[in-house]
Amino acid sequence: MKTSEPTRAPRRNHSGLAVLISLIGLVTGVGIPSPGSVHAQTGTVLRSFVPSPTGNGRAVAFDGGTTLYYTRLGDVNIYRATTSGASLGPIPLPEEGGRVQCGALAWDSTAQQLWCGSYNGTGNVYTVNPGTGFASLQFTHAFANDSCYGAEGEGASIDGLAFDLSDSTLWLSGDAARTLYHVTTAGGSIGVFSVPFYPGSESLGCNTGIAVAPGGFVELALQRGADLGPHVIVKVSKSDPSTVVDSFVALTTDTPGIEDVEFDGVTFAPKCAVWANRFGTDQPLTAYEVGCFVANQPPFFDPIADQFANPPLSVDQNVSISGVSSGPSSDVPGGQTVTLTATSDNPALIPNPTISGNPTEGNPAGAGSTRTLTYHRASSNSGSAMITVTAQDSGNTANGGQNTFSRTFEITVGAGAATAVNAAITNVNLTGGPLVTVAVAFAPIDFTGDGNPDCYFVFPPNPYNVIPSNATTVPEGPIVAVPGNLAQICAVAKTFSTTVDLRQWNPTPGDSVDFTYVNLVRDPELGPTGACPAGATCFSPIWTGVKPAGSVTFTTGNTVAVKNTVTLRKLDIVTGASSSTRLPNTPIRDFDLMNRDFQAAALGAVKTVVGSSQPTISFALLSTLLGKIFDADKGRIGTCVTDATGVCFAGQPAPAWDLIVVKFVDADRGQTVYVGDIKRPADFVNGTAVENIVITKLFKNGVFQGYTGGVLMRVE
Repeated sequence: MKTSEPTRAPRRNHSGLAVLISLIGLVTGVGIPSPGSVHAQTGTVLRSFVPSPTGNGRAVAFDGGTTLYYTRLGDVNIYRATTSGASLGPIPLPEEGGRVQCGALAWDSTAQQLWCGSYNGTGNVYTVNPGTGFASLQFTHAFANDSCYGAEGEGASIDGLAFDLSDSTLWLSGDAARTLYHVTTAGGSIGVFSVPFYPGSESLGCNTGIAVAPGGFVELALQRGADLGPHVIVKVSKSDPSTVVDSFVALTTDTPGIEDVEFDGVTFAPKCAVWANRFGTDQPLTAYEVGCFVANQPPFFDPIADQFANPPLSVDQNVSISGVSSGPSSDVPGGQTVTLTATSDNPALIPNPTISGNPTEGNPAGAGSTRTLTYHRASSNSGSAMITVTAQDSGNTANGGQNTFSRTFEITVGAGAATAVNAAITNVNLTGGPLVTVAVAFAPIDFTGDGNPDCYFVFPPNPYNVIPSNATTVPEGPIVAVPGNLAQICAVAKTFSTTVDLRQWNPTPGDSVDFTYVNLVRDPELGPTGACPAGATCFSPIWTGVKPAGSVTFTTGNTVAVKNTVTLRKLDIVTGASSSTRLPNTPIRDFDLMNRDFQAAALGAVKTVVGSSQPTISFALLSTLLGKIFDADKGRIGTCVTDATGVCFAGQPAPAWDLIVVKFVDADRGQTVYVGDIKRPADFVNGTAVENIVITKLFKNGVFQGYTGGVLMRVE
């Protein structure tokens, strides 16, 4: 069974593969630069100071600001110093005598805590709160007995420890050991790697420190043997730690030597450094310059939904592309540009689209993170075209860099294609959740243009792919499985329903909440061009797209709702020609006819008779006041604005005598039309009253005559 991401707002996944360069030999005291580095790995000492207290150094960590943490051999204290050398004293030691010595430290900026690798042979890994000093055992790691000290070495004394901010994992090594361990923060194994050869030799180095560097790299402190120099710092790829990319000699002597390292891209910016703590007598903390190596990361843009349309010939259709970037912001040098292009695999039906918003000589930023793809239909035939959109940034491909990224989407044109999938809210229960039920109907689609419907697959709606707007939280959806969660549509239409519990999404009460059925998931086995690889079993096409389902406006305490549908009808009373269109973005207000403030604004058109449970209404007078009532907004108990389908739900506290007023601004005529209707308490069935407003524009042989809309209407 194939799986994909949880069905929620799409995630971006920036990925890049580093092609590594093997270096042969070592020039003492001189860095071997890696092509593409922002700064070469020179090994230049940028700063060095003897901290107070000093001693035989063990661990070092940097908090990303101005504070260094360090330890000494035989001392359970964790000391602090500024990066300029000022002593800040030890962190608290509340469990006096209980905290072990940390042989390696790493800073975790996500939790604002230290990771501590014990130096007592237990293999224990702790987190330490730098404010309270409390240490908490997280896991115990089993190390290979491969210390360069042989039988005398403590294989489980942790000599290397680094926290990887990019994926919240850890890197570990034992005391002057020949093995690196990549683990989760719970100790689960991700990978086990050999330490690289000591530069210029055929023997594995002895690792004494680890630091994670940007661009997918790790800095290691290697010695030639047990306390044998020269002591070197090498850069390796996280994907292949056995291959050295860059290196320099830190110390030429046997003793002192490097004991632990930590990356610092802040203190000496734009230069990068590795802080080192040394073993030996009264040793300093030293910052060595290293390469700010960043292999170019591929550009990126968000998935594009498949398009279903039935446009006329040669009429441009636009598709928005969002999320355009040159790659992860942390890994991209400034000034890169991104250009998008598009190709069609069926140019007879859909020629190669154009893309606007790309950078130009006069506007290098282009349209920022958005682009507009424009296509047109070149044939009256039905069918589909697979469109490949490729982004290319201005970065290079040196050292495994990538400067291109592609996605595909499909355009299907033909009668019925644009209306084959429709979503609608079918029920609202404001007392139980609120709970909103959405139905999605899938009709047959002719993808090939031969006049016969073709089978396709869909992900039926569920509480996680029907997404409400204005949500303040996003619930974790289940893993989507292919084909386990798919349904197939062939010659018969199918409708699926789901109920969304808004308590999981926490939309802001009082705002209009729009519901949208979303699927951007394709079969993960499909190739980048949409083709199925040889030997694979692919499920395609899977319908992808975005379909609005309607909107609900509610506030805390609402128990019922009015479902409003607004339609504009055009009718020629001579020729009989007629067309109907749902009206989006149309405001609707519901008023309580029994409310005294409302009745005052209605100027006598609505009255309450003593002893009666229903109002007395003068419809003729009320019609003339609809605009004033709408603007006065007195006694309003509900409101909403129609979505793209012309539908919205207006929540209200309880069933009531409602006056529903729709405000339609006719841009063609420069007039405003108010249409009203009455709903009784008995019209609320299972918590919902249904209101269908139809505004009709009348014509005679194409000449406008006026409006009709029911008993209550006012034109201004």
